[in-house]
Amino acid sequence: MQDGHTEAELKLLRQYWAWIRPGSPTDEERKEFFAGGTIVLDTNVLLDLYQYTPNTRQQLLDALGTVSDRLWMPYQVGLEFVRGRAGVIKGRVEALHKAPGKVSAAFTNAWKQINDAVADVKQLLEDYAGDQDTSEIDELISEREFNELMHPWRAELVNRAKQVKDESDFGAATFVQGRDTLLPQIAALFGDRIGDPPEQGLVRERIELAIAFRFPNKIPPGFADTRKDTDLRSAGDFLLWEELIEHAQTLSPGAKVILVSRDTKKDWYQPEGFGQEERPWPQLIDEFERRTSARVLIAETATFYSDVKKFLGAEIASSTIDELNRPVAAPAEEQFFLTRKDLARQDPPEELALAAYRAAGLSSKAIRQALARSSDRLFQWWLVGATRDLGLRESGDEPLFDLQAILRPEAHPGPGWVLASEIVQPGELPYLYMSLAPWFVSMLEISPMVDRTRLLRLAQHHGSATGFGAPDQPNPGSNSA
Repeated sequence: MQDGHTEAELKLLRQYWAWIRPGSPTDEERKEFFAGGTIVLDTNVLLDLYQYTPNTRQQLLDALGTVSDRLWMPYQVGLEFVRGRAGVIKGRVEALHKAPGKVSAAFTNAWKQINDAVADVKQLLEDYAGDQDTSEIDELISEREFNELMHPWRAELVNRAKQVKDESDFGAATFVQGRDTLLPQIAALFGDRIGDPPEQGLVRERIELAIAFRFPNKIPPGFADTRKDTDLRSAGDFLLWEELIEHAQTLSPGAKVILVSRDTKKDWYQPEGFGQEERPWPQLIDEFERRTSARVLIAETATFYSDVKKFLGAEIASSTIDELNRPVAAPAEEQFFLTRKDLARQDPPEELALAAYRAAGLSSKAIRQALARSSDRLFQWWLVGATRDLGLRESGDEPLFDLQAILRPEAHPGPGWVLASEIVQPGELPYLYMSLAPWFVSMLEISPMVDRTRLLRLAQHHGSATGFGAPDQPNPGSNSA
């Protein structure tokens, strides 16, 4: 090393190690955490146990049992868990109860659409082909014929939905005190290893710090929760974080802590880009290790259980890991925040996507058809989010997510993003130094000029409104390169 310094002696490399470190920790580094580290499960990890199939749930409980003596629960997690448990069970019960009727209603709606199509064709024949006899159409396509053809399909799907409902191990009886068999199993895993309630004065100080300083400056964690109905709920993640640091300060020097959470939104994870994969914010790692003498590993739920299997020999089937990677239902009283991975895997409600299409003032057939294609899910969700965030339509009980079509270069767009100067024509977008998402570019390429212009303006205004797009005034130091 130049001037006789080793890499470890250079302050720049040492002080900002959390930021400079490439990629995720190696298997060897992760193994050290699982060998004896304290394990902290976030609220969502515990609540999700109510959502899994019985076999998966039992495998996970058995796996947690092997590390039970190393589990520790912050008071904030316990509070959110006992408060949120009823909502999760309620949501599960309601979904299972409504499923058979929802399936049956889908067939009824299908006939309505077919009947509308029949009426349209008959009107065309009357308007443009003279007084043609349409009785043959009525004989060929009727509600009776439709019901006869669809009956086996309808019956099969309704029966399957009823079977799932009837065999569920968490039904309406779970609301009766003492009938929840999972709650005592979770309690037994932790025993007395649960944090005590912080003093109310300290809680107030932490909430004020979060709301007044950290969240406006986008300091993780928790700054994406400011839409919640109270400051206390908005600061939940930060209260957990402070408890975790306080507990780590009591551990021996060099101790290791694993924080497990399903939450991978932008106030916990730095997005991928410029050769850097998605990872927990380096600010979190840096703050934890500066304020304690311990080290921290932040892991997603599925990754954590995969590592328990890999490093500790827990018996967890591959199908169980697959189930953990699927989106789970949101608690009934909370809106669910969808990650980018979730958005790519599931369709927005058809009526919601269509409402967003109309609210944006779009009219082309090409974009209308894209609303029904699974390959264009990210565009569909972005359109829903942009029209909601800009107040272009009434928004109801919708999932929360953050998806941008246009970003400043310093926002670290992921692979495939294209500079606006390579795609946009002069005059279409004032800030040509911006980057455009690949799925957004593909939509621009198939759009007629009117809708292309509307999409670009919508993306620009949405990015400005949410703090990721073009600034209100051009950056004098920027150029199209």
